[in-house]
Amino acid sequence: MIEIFYTERNAFSSTESALRKIFSERYGIKNAEFYRNEHGKPFLKNGTPFFSVSHTEKLFFVAVSSQPVGLDAEERTRKVNFLPIVKKYPFFSPAPENAEAFLREWTVFESAVKYLGESIAIVGKRLLKNDPAFCFASLEKDGHFISVCTKEKSPVHFVRF
Repeated sequence: MIEIFYTERNAFSSTESALRKIFSERYGIKNAEFYRNEHGKPFLKNGTPFFSVSHTEKLFFVAVSSQPVGLDAEERTRKVNFLPIVKKYPFFSPAPENAEAFLREWTVFESAVKYLGESIAIVGKRLLKNDPAFCFASLEKDGHFISVCTKEKSPVHFVRF
């Protein structure tokens, strides 16, 4: 099971305070210690549960799972000049038809980058759609496209906090 916690972006003073609330209240992990790998991916000192964070202008999201996980979210209505990005990464072939289609695909792409815990510069050129090494769930919640990447398919449950 993957739990995706979400709330208004300004509901907490920091990402860490939101994570502490989730891990303390939901998983009984008091005084959680957070670290980051060399590319900035956060993780707990003891490694589990795994989690991934994303935020938009309006909402803050955290995916928590017993297996490694990557999460990305984008507002459906976000304005973006996507053509330069599409040309840069083979993942976006064929090119999306419009900004909304691009944002949906971008969340899938970015969730894989976060799952791997590497930078876009490192993995962006080698990520391809339909790679059997990844299992994606593409969802919508409160006007947002949300994608989760894991190794194995798992049900997703949203939790407002």
